[in-house]
Amino acid sequence: MPISPVSTVNTAALMDTKYTKLYNNPNFDYMTEMLPKNIKDMFKWAELVVNNAPVVANGMKKLINYPLTDFIYKTNSDKIRTDTKDLIENKLKMRSHLLDVGADYHTYGNVFRTVYFPFDRYLKCSSCGKETNIEYAEFKLVRNMVVLTCECGRRRASTIVDKDSTDVSRIRLVNWDPHQMDLSFNPITSETSYYYSLPATIKRGLAMSDPTIVNTLPKVFLDSYFKSRAIKFGANIFHLKA
Repeated sequence: MPISPVSTVNTAALMDTKYTKLYNNPNFDYMTEMLPKNIKDMFKWAELVVNNAPVVANGMKKLINYPLTDFIYKTNSDKIRTDTKDLIENKLKMRSHLLDVGADYHTYGNVFRTVYFPFDRYLKCSSCGKETNIEYAEFKLVRNMVVLTCECGRRRASTIVDKDSTDVSRIRLVNWDPHQMDLSFNPITSETSYYYSLPATIKRGLAMSDPTIVNTLPKVFLDSYFKSRAIKFGANIFHLKA
């Protein structure tokens, strides 16, 4: 009895499909495509795990709280001790801030912090030269200018004049969102430059001339907004990294 030839599969035909063009690597599949491509994507995955895994979140809380002890003030001056304690615990709320530092460190592996020193902002009229405290000024951001309606009756582009304030209660510790930070690292010198991109909420507030944002935002941020550039931090930034 004749034996029928064994039927063979045309593998070449199977290889030429729309699926093989997408998954031509046997180790490449849909789940691989969903893996983070860069550190910013990894931040989103880390947030997803922390916010949806109670075991991870509770473990992080233990790690964050365990190293924090009471603050110790070593000085022979009662006044210095009292003033420093008031600054650290009441004005800066340092313990709460350190808890936030721990949360960022264990979530993102990165912590970005700076100190915000207060200032009083004035707008100087380009016509009469009068300086008006921005809290009481009528102004609007137009293109790359701050247009002031001055008491002299003229509406002109004004000059921003910031004067340092001695009000210690207005000092703030600023937590920078890792999603908005970009780093430029030099492997030869080990130097790092830090850049911050303004988030949409800040840009929207500036576009609307929101005084809550315009009155207290450092001038370098306004310049960044006007020029559509990222802000480069100086040496005052603190970067804690895993």
